[in-house]
Amino acid sequence: MDTNELIKRYAAGERDFSGVNLSGVDLSCIGLSQINLKGADLSRAVLTEANLKLANLSFANLYGAHLERVNFTGARLFQANLRRSFLKETLFIEADLRSADLRDAKLLRADLTNADLWATKMPDKFTYSPSAKLAQS
Repeated sequence: MDTNELIKRYAAGERDFSGVNLSGVDLSCIGLSQINLKGADLSRAVLTEANLKLANLSFANLYGAHLERVNFTGARLFQANLRRSFLKETLFIEADLRSADLRDAKLLRADLTNADLWATKMPDKFTYSPSAKLAQS
């Protein structure tokens, strides 16, 4: 599926895009709140400043994705693969990241306030502050 088809179907009211292949697509600056991308392939996709608030990305493959300033507030990323992704100023406020894989991801000023990080595989050399902001050292 390409970017134009996704945008067209989303604008028409469709929200279930589970299992779709969006590998390498550019979804920058697009609002996709409440979209269902469960099990979707978003590897190496570019989602700079995308709005994925309350989206379902459980079991999604986001390997190597560029996720700068993405809004994942309240999103479900249960068992999502975020390895080698770039996460600068990304919002994970109240997101479900249980069992997600963030190894080798580049986290810079990501906000994980009230995020569920149970069994999440975190990157090496990160720091965690009481305000729940995460930064790699």
